[in-house]
Amino acid sequence: MPAYDPEIILADIGLAARIEAPLEEGHSGTPVWTIKTAAGERATLRVFEERERHMVDRLVTIHRTVGDTIPVPEVLAAEMWQGHPVLVLSWITGTTLQKVIYSNPSCAADLGRQFGQIQARLNSIRIPRRFPISTVRPPAI
Repeated sequence: MPAYDPEIILADIGLAARIEAPLEEGHSGTPVWTIKTAAGERATLRVFEERERHMVDRLVTIHRTVGDTIPVPEVLAAEMWQGHPVLVLSWITGTTLQKVIYSNPSCAADLGRQFGQIQARLNSIRIPRRFPISTVRPPAI
């Protein structure tokens, strides 16, 4: 994973925020930092590879389309930085499904039904073909 300075990235994309937690590697190998916005909100900063722009465009489209229906992080910023797609996503407080099931296996069936209901709602939503990152200018945070 390349070395990035998250404070420079935040300044370059015009976000007043500070790093709250050190670098982690996201599920797809992308660098992820936990940040605190000027408004005091916790969020995540993700920097993607240049070749992932199309995937990030699609991710932004999906988050923006399903956000009123399905619990997904809000896209607070979607920018290009030195050729890399950069996302700032709101923080959703809670415990991961994996941790809940490991700590209380008896709830797995109920959680599975709830997850299935969310998946069914997700599959009923029509996703637009494209909402490119280059046209996204969300409200300042």
